[in-house]
Amino acid sequence: MSLSAEDIDEGRLYFRLLQHRVTGDYNDFFDFEREDVLSLLEPTRKLLAKLESLIPYQ
Repeated sequence: MSLSAEDIDEGRLYFRLLQHRVTGDYNDFFDFEREDVLSLLEPTRKLLAKLESLIPYQ
């Protein structure tokens, strides 16, 4: 199976989101910068839309 550049970018985004979640959950004194969060919104929306399109609805 060959991965596209888009697949790799989505994997990196997912990993980054997971890292942020763990950091937010376990680091008591960590604040996210507004710019960092804003830069993740649109790519995350696109990833969620793609994932939702893969879920079969009946």
